[in-house]
Amino acid sequence: MKNSFEKFKLKNGAKVILAPMKNTQTITSLILLPFGSRFEKENEQGIAHFIEHMLFKGTKNRPTPLAISKELDALGAEYNAFTSLEHTGYYIKILKENLKESLDILSDIFFNSLFSSEEIEKEKGVVLEEIRLYQDNPSLQISRVFYETLFENHPLGRNVAGQPKTVMAITQEKLLFYKNLFYQPNNLLITLAGPIPKNALNLIEKYFSQRGKGEKRKFEKFIPKPHSPKIRTVFRQEIEQVQLCLGFPAISYFSPYQEALDILSIALGGNMSSRLFQEIREKKGLAYSIGCGYTSFNETGAFSIEAGIDPKNISQVLRIIIEELNKIKKDGLTKKEILDTKDYLIRRLKVNLEDSWVVANWYANQELFRKKILTPKEKFEKIKKVTDTQIKKIGQKVFDKNQINLALVGPIKEDIQYLEILKKLE
Repeated sequence: MKNSFEKFKLKNGAKVILAPMKNTQTITSLILLPFGSRFEKENEQGIAHFIEHMLFKGTKNRPTPLAISKELDALGAEYNAFTSLEHTGYYIKILKENLKESLDILSDIFFNSLFSSEEIEKEKGVVLEEIRLYQDNPSLQISRVFYETLFENHPLGRNVAGQPKTVMAITQEKLLFYKNLFYQPNNLLITLAGPIPKNALNLIEKYFSQRGKGEKRKFEKFIPKPHSPKIRTVFRQEIEQVQLCLGFPAISYFSPYQEALDILSIALGGNMSSRLFQEIREKKGLAYSIGCGYTSFNETGAFSIEAGIDPKNISQVLRIIIEELNKIKKDGLTKKEILDTKDYLIRRLKVNLEDSWVVANWYANQELFRKKILTPKEKFEKIKKVTDTQIKKIGQKVFDKNQINLALVGPIKEDIQYLEILKKLE
């Protein structure tokens, strides 16, 4: 292949990306669908996630969950599935000589899953335990509480796994209706990354040529509205540490400031050299974990700063965070910070892109969400071209005093005392 990737389209409408890699023995087969929990209607909460679980619970050719897992385990495969707010994915990472087997299994679960009533009822218990896992673990729960604070009653604020009552109301009929509506070839993106064999496209056509046309569903847009600082506290007496998450709406996939916010996020709290890590952990010893990052969606995003701290240190930590945000809004980053962070970001991406699973995601996610694919080389060039003015501008836009949100989980009842600190954001 002359390029670092090639795109194709099957006769049934399925899209294909082939991303060849040298010097690796593994090949990742990834299939993505542009549907996640934000596309569900209120009475469908948890269905997209439940379908993801069910695709490993037996097919016409592999009638039991054990038949699927035994075959994959015998091949030494790494495999999993995931559901997010905006997409669902299934992947198998395997030795290059077993590509045929991985495509056979992925196509089988996609087209031929059984959705037996018995397995559905058993899986309800599994999903309920997954929901409880996130509720019981404060470091996992805080993200859910933050999203509920930021997005409130909007679908982006819902739990991807659904609510216990909506999970228990799931039926075989509901699952099959949703699957048949969306799990069709014209909504499918198939990506291979690794040592791509010459017959790869022929193999994909062999296993994924089945016909069928699915629908697309529009989503409810999130439009941030100015508000006074929002604070939400979940009191948990049985734990000693408070999980803190402060954040704002962020930028969409299509924003020209993606690379600028990448740099800003890392310099602020994305690694051990960052401002927040140095100020809060290294200099003052106020936290073990402190960091920040952001996620983009179609029309918006979420920027968050998280820390695990002693309840008595909440006010001090908040003051430091607000102080650092104000510094960035006023002065941006220093030239040295920008150069160092650009170098870190490019090197980090190069390290991560040694993995065929990461490469598959790199191309598939861009195709699915951004519609325009940047190669790693093109991404590096965009990072290098980011200016201090762009970084300062995106900081001023995202760190909006009229969009600040704070979530707290832990042994804390009073939150009114933190309101005045948040109001100091300029």
